[in-house]
Amino acid sequence: MNTLRMKFLALSSFALALAMITLLSGAALAQDSNKIWTGAASTGVPDEASQDYVVFTGSLATIGTAPVPTTVTLRYNVTALDGLFTAPLTPTNWPALVVRYRDSDANNMQVIVELKEHILSGPNAGQTNTLITFNSEEFPQVAGYQTQSIGNCGVFSSFKFKEQNVVKAYFIEARLIRSGSANNSPGLAGLAITRDGVCQGFGLVQQ
Repeated sequence: MNTLRMKFLALSSFALALAMITLLSGAALAQDSNKIWTGAASTGVPDEASQDYVVFTGSLATIGTAPVPTTVTLRYNVTALDGLFTAPLTPTNWPALVVRYRDSDANNMQVIVELKEHILSGPNAGQTNTLITFNSEEFPQVAGYQTQSIGNCGVFSSFKFKEQNVVKAYFIEARLIRSGSANNSPGLAGLAITRDGVCQGFGLVQQ
């Protein structure tokens, strides 16, 4: 076998191997992007003032027998999963908070869900910031449960659990509010964080 043919075969083998690596890497990346954070509402930890009033049924969290007005507060720890990170940032992969909830009475109930960060170390240690806020009053009321998603376009673009000497913890705080008489209770069924948020017209700079 002449030297030229040997070089051609070596280059062909290298190109094939490179193509296979690229294909497998792309498949792995797509698979990792599906590893998003999710949580059933019933896994939330109620604060002390809410323990006597919250009712967990299956995946649902609602308000049981309670005085009016009543607010039930639940918190959920957010862990660092592959699907929370993406690079590079594009107009269609901003963080989005997905909420399945019930608010059937604009006058007597409300559901508020906030994604927050708490800075554990670094110059601003001890500070808690709200990154995304969902308010059921900003969406139409329906009798049953519905799903909506919301981001913070142009402001919150990425999770940074650790960066240089800064360490952060992320969590979700949900509040079920019953402010008057209603036929049923405000409810929460589940939560998720995806990278499917759409944000047009902003400079694509990682925050």
